[in-house]
Amino acid sequence: MTHREFDSLLPAYFLGALTPAERARMQRHLLKGCPRCEGRAAGYRRVAAALPLSAAERSPRPELKAELMRRLGPEPGPQRAWWRGPLWAPLAAGLAACAVLAWFAHGARPQAAPVTASASAASAGPRLTLRSGALTQSGHAVAPGGALAWDALLATAADGEAQVQVGGQAVLLLKAGTQVRLSHDGAAVLADLPHGILFSAILPGTVFGVRAGGARVDARGTLFLVRHVSEARAYVCICRGRIQVRAPGLDRQLAAANDAQEAGLNLTLDAAHSLATAAKPAYYTDAEEDGLQDALRDAAEPGAKGEKREAEE
Repeated sequence: MTHREFDSLLPAYFLGALTPAERARMQRHLLKGCPRCEGRAAGYRRVAAALPLSAAERSPRPELKAELMRRLGPEPGPQRAWWRGPLWAPLAAGLAACAVLAWFAHGARPQAAPVTASASAASAGPRLTLRSGALTQSGHAVAPGGALAWDALLATAADGEAQVQVGGQAVLLLKAGTQVRLSHDGAAVLADLPHGILFSAILPGTVFGVRAGGARVDARGTLFLVRHVSEARAYVCICRGRIQVRAPGLDRQLAAANDAQEAGLNLTLDAAHSLATAAKPAYYTDAEEDGLQDALRDAAEPGAKGEKREAEE
């Protein structure tokens, strides 16, 4: 995909207006980690997130209800496309004005979840699935392939691991003895990690954060690991991409130098400030890193992995 094609599809991508094939192409391009395209996508994401906030609240005209009831009355009549009716024309114009105003007035708003075509779909959040391994959900065992619930406590055994898929946006590896609770606001995902180690592969453009040990780590198209040590201590490792680490007195961006050189931080918090010291990662293997990357590609573009193998054979 060229940058010209990417720019032409970007507005429709964050409004949920692309075909499945076009959306898959956009996700493949974002997954490559192009800094130029990531920056463009971040700007459009802020605009899309601000659209619902751009229109002022207004009370409907008293005669609106009477007009609607008259149009929905029992009298039969020819079918008309709703967008061509005079009643909806002002609303369509108002929506167009909101989009223009949001573009100029809300460019500096914090990054948030993309606005999709369906409000009900956005409120439901991405689908959670147990890809492999074993875990319990609120104390009940879940089989591989089973659906998981938002805001439920997910836990692995002391000698087991599990991979959890978050729609086509992320794949999470819960290491042995890990507990995590996943919540969402539309497509934005937050993982609370009260115990253990969470290794996360995140599709670029996805809003994803992890809270552990009093700190919060936000992904920026990233492969990274967070270990909860105690209520005031955490360990963070960035393997690929970038993360933002925030805690009392600390706001720091951490980036991997390249695919073969990771960077780690030991975070120690107290009531007044945080200390962050460099540390060498030691909580994952190369096989786990490659496996998460492959799983994320498969999740972002279902079926592509199998098709690739068939072509090779």
